[in-house]
Amino acid sequence: MPVYKNISIKNKLILIQLVTAFVAVLICCVLFVFNDVKTFNKSLVNNKYSVAEIVGVNVIAPLLFKDKDAATQILQNLKSNASILNAAIFDKEGIKFAQYDRRETTFLFPPPGDEKFNQTNFMGQKFLVEYKIIQENEFMGTVMLRSELTAVDDILINYLKVASGVLLGALLIAFIISTFFQQLITSRLLLLVNKTKEISATGNYSNRLYDRGTDEIGVLSKEFNNMLDQIQKMQNSLKEANADLEKRVKERTSKLERSNQELEQFAYVASHDLQEPLRTISNFVGLLEKKYPKEADDDHFRYFQFVIKATSKMQNLIRDLLELSRVGRNVTFTQVDCNKIILDIMAEMEISIKEKNANIHFSNLPFIIASEIELKRVFQNLISNALKFKKKEIIPEVTIHGQENEEEYLFAVEDNGIGIEDEYTSKIFNIFQRLHSTTEYPGTGIGLAACKKIVALHNGRIWVESHIGQGSVFYFTISKHITSSIN
Repeated sequence: MPVYKNISIKNKLILIQLVTAFVAVLICCVLFVFNDVKTFNKSLVNNKYSVAEIVGVNVIAPLLFKDKDAATQILQNLKSNASILNAAIFDKEGIKFAQYDRRETTFLFPPPGDEKFNQTNFMGQKFLVEYKIIQENEFMGTVMLRSELTAVDDILINYLKVASGVLLGALLIAFIISTFFQQLITSRLLLLVNKTKEISATGNYSNRLYDRGTDEIGVLSKEFNNMLDQIQKMQNSLKEANADLEKRVKERTSKLERSNQELEQFAYVASHDLQEPLRTISNFVGLLEKKYPKEADDDHFRYFQFVIKATSKMQNLIRDLLELSRVGRNVTFTQVDCNKIILDIMAEMEISIKEKNANIHFSNLPFIIASEIELKRVFQNLISNALKFKKKEIIPEVTIHGQENEEEYLFAVEDNGIGIEDEYTSKIFNIFQRLHSTTEYPGTGIGLAACKKIVALHNGRIWVESHIGQGSVFYFTISKHITSSIN
């Protein structure tokens, strides 16, 4: 069946018509040959009964006078009939009276049957005729003739030759006729198939199939055109909807870009402008602190310290906000040696590292395409946090790993610090999200938010895996699919 499915409709129709014609002609030929052979057999048997009847009439006298020689002489006359192989005459007691054999071998005839009925027995390619001799209603004896059926075989062979010729002729005529008439069907189907292929290749649903027939193919063509109408309407609607959506997206994107630019500009200006009054406050408080000695008034001195600490905290917060607002501004992506970045950070943090007796380990970090300045901020924030959130009386150990994957680079900054509870592992990347008071661990809560923004700028992800008291591992990825420069 799968092979039949791969045959074209044109060839299927021709094959069906040829098989139908072949079967029909074959059945007719078989019925004709069967009927003709049956008729010939009947005619042959009747002919032999006629011969037996003639012999029976002629042997009545020899039977009455017991003249075997005369009976034998009568049987010898059967030589002229080549189909008769053997003949015998039996008297009314069933005793063989005379016999004729065409060949030297003597045939052993079976004893006669019931004296009232003539009989015919077929034995392979031979048949035996048994004729009862009746004279004035008196049974006189039996004539038995044994004949060949070679004539039937010859006729059957001739019929097969004729039937084969008829079959071949019928198949040829059926092929010619089916080839002509199948074009009336397949030409329209092929037109439908070709039109479908054309539309599928070009995507032009305005094409139509013109078939004015009212048969099944005509109905199929009409429904095919209706389907194209529906698809074209849907396509036009989708195009309009996409165009409208694209326009709205562009407008909203433009608004968001303007809004983001305004917010970034506002944050930058506001952070920058806030620095000046804070510096003024800090300077005047410093002058007042110098003017009034410590022993003059403890309360005044304590108030001065509060103002100085608050001013310093505000300055640090504004500085970090200013740095956060600068992330992504005028970024240039180039090839970066991550090993060099870590070495530069260690040189800049040399004092802090020595104060905490920290050990920083790294090796064979990859070369990547990234913003060197922004990537340095990420590593610097993560290393600073690893040193800041250390366990008491435990030497900080910071290990930096880097590996190249199929679509991205994966980095990990591992420490042996205090660790983070599971419920806070996703919240710590939000701005101003702090897990500890400033008296325990100083800071503004902006560093990890800046890391998240920088990693997102590189089409990457950042997350942390941690256990309380066992340290933390900060992971982040940098995509390989980054253009060389973005402003």
